[in-house]
Amino acid sequence: MNNKDMFAVIAKAVQDVSQELQLHNGTLEVVDFKDGVAYLALKGACVGCQSVGCGVISNFEYSLKVLIPQINRVVFLGR
Repeated sequence: MNNKDMFAVIAKAVQDVSQELQLHNGTLEVVDFKDGVAYLALKGACVGCQSVGCGVISNFEYSLKVLIPQINRVVFLGR
């Protein structure tokens, strides 16, 4: 699977797993995927929120890795 296809797969997975953030006026956006690393940007109310660091990020990373085994690591931008 090429990076463009992988980007689309990750974007769909992010949409599915980020519903909890949407309830709090936040979102995640896929910025890039390369060398097994997914780069996601926190948007909206999530930027700078203390709750994001309390396991929420770990849960999203775990969920994405389970859904997409090609992801080795997730980098969250905007924290």
